[in-house]
Amino acid sequence: MSATQPQIYSAPFDAVAARYDETFTSSRIGTAQRASVWNELANTFHSGDRVLEIGCGTGIDACFMAQRGVQVTACDSSSQMIEVVTRRVREAGQQNVVQPLMLRPRTLPPRTVARARICSRIPFAIRQGHWRCGAAQLS
Repeated sequence: MSATQPQIYSAPFDAVAARYDETFTSSRIGTAQRASVWNELANTFHSGDRVLEIGCGTGIDACFMAQRGVQVTACDSSSQMIEVVTRRVREAGQQNVVQPLMLRPRTLPPRTVARARICSRIPFAIRQGHWRCGAAQLS
């Protein structure tokens, strides 16, 4: 690849995005995980908070937080997952509180992180201070 050609990047979840909720989120284990995650999110983030969700997938957790008055920037490296999030947010009428954002590795805009709290179900995500269910507050 030459220095002038853009790098072609395909996210691992692009191929399953359209059916992810049907095959995992709605499954027994997905439903159990959702209950646990939503309990922790409800205890961690509150109305008026701004959250940067990394690895948002289909946006089901972002929409849950939005229903509770949390403003969410929902990031994922899968363009297909971002399409699902965008559709879900539009159908829920949450365009003013959830902002889907395509996030390629190392491309997080600084203004997105300013005064935001970070949320991720990915255990190796950003860790700082007290860590509960993938939630951390930026200083």
